[in-house]
Amino acid sequence: MAFEKPKSKRIALTASDHLVFVETEKIVYCESDSNYTIFFLANGEKVMVSKTLKDVEEILEGMDFYRIHATYLINMKHVSKFTRGDGGYVVMSNNQHITVSRKKKDEFFDMFSKI
Repeated sequence: MAFEKPKSKRIALTASDHLVFVETEKIVYCESDSNYTIFFLANGEKVMVSKTLKDVEEILEGMDFYRIHATYLINMKHVSKFTRGDGGYVVMSNNQHITVSRKKKDEFFDMFSKI
């Protein structure tokens, strides 16, 4: 039996002693912290879950998220600006600057150049 992707655009994040239900479009980005992932939400809230970023990436597959770096998974709908300069980085809707890995830089830029 294959793992089914969530049909809804809402996911449940299992925090330490409770569940947080989040609309995926309100997730600005996710940051890896060893075997944990921190979700940064549009309202400024942070939620830490005990899943690896790879697990989170699989759950959010096909929902406008992109693994920009080994440590970061970003919501493409929250990208405000992409700077190609030294190494390259994105500015997210919450004004957070996130480095784009060298391996992902060209692929990431190509995604936006098609618009």
